[in-house]
Amino acid sequence: MAWQADLGGSATRHLSTADWEFKGKISYGETKLGDTDFRKSTDEFSLGTTYTFNRELYVRPYLGATFRSQLAAGFTYTDDSDPLTPAKVQNSASFDPAYLSEAAGVGIEPLKDLKLKLGAAAKQTISNEDYRWADDPETATEVETLRSEFGAEAKADYVHAFNDNVSLKSSLVLFPNLQAFDEIDSDWDTSLISKLTGNIQMSLNVRILRDADISRVRQWKQNLAIGFVYTLL
Repeated sequence: MAWQADLGGSATRHLSTADWEFKGKISYGETKLGDTDFRKSTDEFSLGTTYTFNRELYVRPYLGATFRSQLAAGFTYTDDSDPLTPAKVQNSASFDPAYLSEAAGVGIEPLKDLKLKLGAAAKQTISNEDYRWADDPETATEVETLRSEFGAEAKADYVHAFNDNVSLKSSLVLFPNLQAFDEIDSDWDTSLISKLTGNIQMSLNVRILRDADISRVRQWKQNLAIGFVYTLL
C-alpha cells in the first residue's frame, strides 16, 4: 500500500526589462510492504527564485537561489532479529539536512518549451552535529554543521503539452564542484502526466539523483500513480 500528496506552484512577475520567477514544491508519501509499518518513501520541500535580466535578448543573464530540505525525520531500517539491536535508527530530522544554492550566469531558450542555463554556483549543506550530513570526514576532531562548495550550475527545463490531456515535464540540474569528474551532483526529474477524466489523472515519474557527498551511487526512483488533482489558481 502506498500514498503520496504533492503541492506545487509557480508565479512569474513580468517587469519592463526582466522576469522574476518563483517556484515551490512539497511532496510527502509513505509505503507499507507486508507486515512492516508505513515508511517514508517521498519527502521533499523546495523553494526557488530566479531573476532574469534583459527579456528581449537571446542570451539573458540571471540570478537564482534555491532552498531544499525535508519535512519529517528519516530512519535507517534493519532486519536484525537481535532484540538488543534497534529496528530503526534515526539518521535525519525535520529540515535537517538543508541545502542552499546560489547561481549567477546566462540562459537561453532555443525552443519554445526548452530553457537552458549555465553559470557559476555555490552550495551550502546545513546539518546538526547529531546527523553529520555537513561534516568533513578529514577533520576527525571537529564536527562541522555547515559545508560550503563552489562550482558551476547547468540546468535544463523542458515542459511540453502534447494535447489538452497529456503533458511532459523534465528538469535536469548538474552541479560540478570543479574538483573531480566523479564528484558531479545531478538531479533529473521527469514526469509524464495524463488527465483521465475530470480531476482524475495518471502520472509516471522517474527521478535520478546523485549527491557525491552522500554516495557515489546514483539513486533511482520510479512512481506510477493515479490520483485526484485540484488546481487552486
